[in-house]
Order: sequence, then C-alpha cells, then structure tokens
Amino acid sequence: MKNFFKKYFMLYFIPTMLVICADANNNIAAITIDTLYHTNGNISEIRNLEEGKLNGYSYFFHPSGELKSKLYFVNDLQEDSSFTYHKNGRLRSSYLMEEGLVQGRCTIFYGNGDTMESGEFYNSMRAGLWTYFDSLGNKIQTLNGYTIN
Repeated sequence: MKNFFKKYFMLYFIPTMLVICADANNNIAAITIDTLYHTNGNISEIRNLEEGKLNGYSYFFHPSGELKSKLYFVNDLQEDSSFTYHKNGRLRSSYLMEEGLVQGRCTIFYGNGDTMESGEFYNSMRAGLWTYFDSLGNKIQTLNGYTIN
C-alpha cells in the first residue's frame, strides 16, 4: 500500500509558488508557477499561470528528465515561436503559433539534426509545398500540402 501512495502521490502532487507582481501603474497580478512530476519523480512540466490561465513560457520534460518542449502561452492559447526537442537535446521541431493555430514555416528534424520535413502551415493545416528528406539529408520528395482558398 505504501508504494501505491508514493507512485500516485508523485503523479498528482503539484508544488506551487505564488509570485505577486505590480506594474508601473500599481496593477497587481498574481502569477502561479506550478511544477508537475512524472511517476518516476522527474519533473514533467513547469508552467506559469495567471488567474488560472497559462501565460508566459511553459516547459515540458521527457520522463527521463530532458527538455521536451518550450511553449509560450497567452490566456491559455499557444502563441509565438514553439520548440520541441529529442531526448538527445537536439531540436525536433520549430514552428510559430498564432491564437492557438500553427502558422507559417515549420521544420521537423531527425535526432541527428538533419531536416526531416519542411513547409508552411495556414490555420494549422499544411499549405503549399512540403519537402521531405531521408535521415542522411537527401531530398526524397516534394508534395503539395492542402490548398488555401
């Protein structure tokens, strides 16, 4: 029974730090920094909350402890540049978010750092030409993504 509580307590236990901030006009905001853990005890997420909504950078980690993604949020919507990482620390993908939708150039990489695929997104749908590469960096094919009307 002791192992049961240890395992599930770690999954749901959320240490929280409350930070009170004031701007130049003395407007006060409470920022909560939550840390969530994997069942093995390693950090799963570090996220910033303002009034219960994700705001600012949030960091997500693989169960083995390496950084998995760095995402920026505004009022619970993913915004700005987003980055995901392989367990070896190399960049897995980079893309831009606007109001929670993937927009513009997206590049996905193999674990060795070479480009796997690259193209454009429009409202979270593939648009225009997408180029695909093998793990040695050789171009495999170019396909047309979804058509933008």
